[in-house]
Amino acid sequence: MLSGEEIGVLSTLLQNVVGELVAHVLTVLGGRVRLDREARKRIAAEAKAIGDPMAERLLADGMREHPEIHRDDWEAAMLRLREAIHSARATETNPVLAAAMRADRLAALLASHSADAAGSEPVTVGAHFAYEWLISAVSPLMIAEFERRSDAGTEVNKAILQFVVEIRQTLETLMRSPRPEPPIVIVNQVPVQPHPGVPPLPAELPVPPFEPRYLDHVARGFGRFELFGVNRGREPSRQSFDDSYISLTVARTSDPDAGSPASEEELTGAGVAVATALSGRKRVVLRGSAGSGKTTLLSWLAANGAAGRLTGESGPWGEVVPYVVRLRDFTNRPLPKVEDLPAVTAPAIDGERPGTWATGTFATGRALLLVDGVDELAAERRAEVQTWIEGLVDAYPEARYVVTVRPFAVPTRWLGQAPYSFDGFDLLPLSAKGIRDFLHSWHEAAKRDQDEARQEWLDQCRVGLDELMQGPRPELRRLATSPLLCGLLCALYQDRDMELPRDRKSLLSAALDLLLFRWNEQHGLGVEGTGGAPSREEQTILLQRFAYSMVRNQDLVVDREQAARRIAAAMRGMRSHGEDPERVLRYVLERTGLFQEPRSGQIQFVHRTFRDYLAAKEIVEAGDLSFLLDQAHLDQWHEVVIMAVAHARPRERAALLRDLLRGNQAAQHDRRLADRLHLLAAASLEQADVLDDNEIRATVERAAARLIPPSSFEEAALLARAGEFVLELLPGPEGLSEQQMAHVVRTIATIGGAASIDKIRAFSLVDKSMVVDELLRAWRESDNPEDYARTVLADIEFGDREVKVQGWHKVLLLHHLRGLHHLNVPGDLTPLGPVAEIPDLTRLNLFQNYALRDVSPLRESASLRTLQLSGCTFLTDLSPLRDTGVTELHLYHMERADLASLSGSRITMLVLRDDRLAAGLGPIPADLPLSRLRIDNLPDRRNLRGIARLARLTSVECAGIPTAAEIAELRRLPNLADLTLRAPMPDAAQVDAVQSQLPSVRVTRP
Repeated sequence: MLSGEEIGVLSTLLQNVVGELVAHVLTVLGGRVRLDREARKRIAAEAKAIGDPMAERLLADGMREHPEIHRDDWEAAMLRLREAIHSARATETNPVLAAAMRADRLAALLASHSADAAGSEPVTVGAHFAYEWLISAVSPLMIAEFERRSDAGTEVNKAILQFVVEIRQTLETLMRSPRPEPPIVIVNQVPVQPHPGVPPLPAELPVPPFEPRYLDHVARGFGRFELFGVNRGREPSRQSFDDSYISLTVARTSDPDAGSPASEEELTGAGVAVATALSGRKRVVLRGSAGSGKTTLLSWLAANGAAGRLTGESGPWGEVVPYVVRLRDFTNRPLPKVEDLPAVTAPAIDGERPGTWATGTFATGRALLLVDGVDELAAERRAEVQTWIEGLVDAYPEARYVVTVRPFAVPTRWLGQAPYSFDGFDLLPLSAKGIRDFLHSWHEAAKRDQDEARQEWLDQCRVGLDELMQGPRPELRRLATSPLLCGLLCALYQDRDMELPRDRKSLLSAALDLLLFRWNEQHGLGVEGTGGAPSREEQTILLQRFAYSMVRNQDLVVDREQAARRIAAAMRGMRSHGEDPERVLRYVLERTGLFQEPRSGQIQFVHRTFRDYLAAKEIVEAGDLSFLLDQAHLDQWHEVVIMAVAHARPRERAALLRDLLRGNQAAQHDRRLADRLHLLAAASLEQADVLDDNEIRATVERAAARLIPPSSFEEAALLARAGEFVLELLPGPEGLSEQQMAHVVRTIATIGGAASIDKIRAFSLVDKSMVVDELLRAWRESDNPEDYARTVLADIEFGDREVKVQGWHKVLLLHHLRGLHHLNVPGDLTPLGPVAEIPDLTRLNLFQNYALRDVSPLRESASLRTLQLSGCTFLTDLSPLRDTGVTELHLYHMERADLASLSGSRITMLVLRDDRLAAGLGPIPADLPLSRLRIDNLPDRRNLRGIARLARLTSVECAGIPTAAEIAELRRLPNLADLTLRAPMPDAAQVDAVQSQLPSVRVTRP
């Protein structure tokens, strides 16, 4: 043990060292805000105020945990930390901010600076062990201190808070750049020997393990994405997720065969963030249409998972090791085995991988398998994918799995059956706010590296396009439901000098004109018909035929050799038919901007939408409408059929619509397929402005009317594509089942427009879960969310139903919801004033709210009775609750909250999950009028000692079997009537044993 004198010396040294680190952080911040001399004096005082108590706590904890470490070793460790600080200072970086306010990264950064400063200077084993402990302990304290001091009035702390907001979004990406990390050489000096309890270290540390290298490689490799239409020269400009990504939202996929949602965990149709929805689930199927962002989302999950930044409502996902499998890469080869996954995801470093490393990540449940594009394999191979995934789940049930697919490509309950039980989610269309956010991000990305005049013009484009969508062209807002189409609108609006075409066909035609010709012409990259280049007409026909060959063969990806053969076949009858197909292919790939190369030697359209548009044009011009009809019942041909109607001449349109109503050979034997073709005809009708007679239009509308109400959400989506005339055909809620009402609401919401509000309002008085879920989903898609909240949601009586709302703009509208009683808000929400304004709110759940530091606005809510706080890390003072009507309080992972500040409140039921309870229930104020107490800690992390102070308790719940000492305390409770023992579930004999010791108490299991 250290003497008092030694402790005093070490304490002074550690205070100086930690003070230097704090002062360095504050000085860098001070430079940012140009602090004067007086302010710098305040910095010094602030550094001392932070550093001294931190140093005292570090030293006390270190000596208590490691009394075997000598004073000399502690001193060497502290001096080494000082060297790391000096090294960080020399780089003119702020280590706390550079670590993106994460303790683990700050520790790693200090360690790397120490290596830079120390080189191969020998240190003892004890000193190395002390240093490792020191940087692992100082880092969380430093991060916590700088995030905790939110109420300080100095300019310095205000600057800290402002700057933290910036670095959260940017410095994580900047700090991913690789840096050399020379090994620390450890030499055991003689006569110093390893101390008892200190693990021996090798003479030289081994090469860093493969896993951190793999995670860093994945985080950087998948950490950027392409915004459609934002380019640098001919190359797409890859954007950082931190800078430009618009977070997507999802809602649970409704099972048409399952009836009403039964689980209280069902998500509302208003949608929640992907990470929140997926965090508590190990197996998920994500459905989304073309261009909805599925592939980009999986890249986002991979990058953030590898960086350890995936956080949802229930907390961080934990340590995950992502693997990304894009099924388009496996069209002509077997699906990968587990040990092949690192090579698929990060081929550049796969040679460094230990033999069974990947298997180990699956076996320990850390693997996150991201499978993209089930629909991109031929239909006959999708069963193979299902078998492959189910085999992995059988072998590694604890791993995480996320699979993406287009709607209709697989059944609704695909992979959803026990024992595999994948949860289904739908990627929701961009909301009105999502579109505005996308417009902002797209134009900000386009402004980078531009001169001032160009930046001003791009700002005008953003404002003009937003006004166009909100005003005279609402159909554009309906088109911009996906990131792809939204980016296309931005690019076209900019390219056409703030003008846009009016319908989908014209929009795609303009986009192709931009990608195929005008971009090259504007940048001087070639003149049609010269130098062996195909003419404009030849390029168009060539691409149409190439696209048609891909559709006929159900190809999304072809290898380069096969593509050259198809190009050669497509060149028949052209002036340039004698040209080398390889040369023509190279020209098309390099000049059109329509293709990308997912892997070396492979080719695919930049998006399937363009493939289907061009194929449909070729089908019409080649006169293959009968072949198209034969395939029309297949989901992968639906978009081709709709586009073919748009391309066809009036007489051909009418004939195709009649044929769809008559049905193809497959539909002759299947009523559901026949109905699907009728809906497809109705959806195609919106593209048929001109027909050769009026009767066929009326006939299609009557056929659609017979299929109203739609029998599934898939049918609702097709029916909505038929256009606004469907609104007049849709019934009100009278006489419909719950499922039928939900399908009708989905149809109305998808059609949108001003007329839809009146139609959908009729369902606001229906107290059915599926209907309310759809009404909330429609809120996201509403053109005017405030008007929708005031006119539709205001009349809904939600009862005990939990409503999840994410986003400040939605929270501000909740005061319109008179029937809302139970609200769940994940993410940062502050201040709480808008929540307190909800007229009859009785229950409020706040999750992962890192901005919350003050609950005093809840004093204004006269109706609030139940409050649940989970992971609201920086809330410390709960005393304002004594001035509220809250009687039931749930606190999960709120270790910084001062439980003593609850004194004087009206809490009668308290639920706690708090590591501080491992030492007993002393932190709970004895004056609380508690009648019910539930401790959610695991048995080894809780102690009921001190419960006798809470004399009013009548009901107690805890996990596992109480110890003899805990039972003795429980006997002292005069009013205790019920004791519930929860998981890990005790057996009946154990319960009986406790019952025998508490004869006057009913002891049960839930």
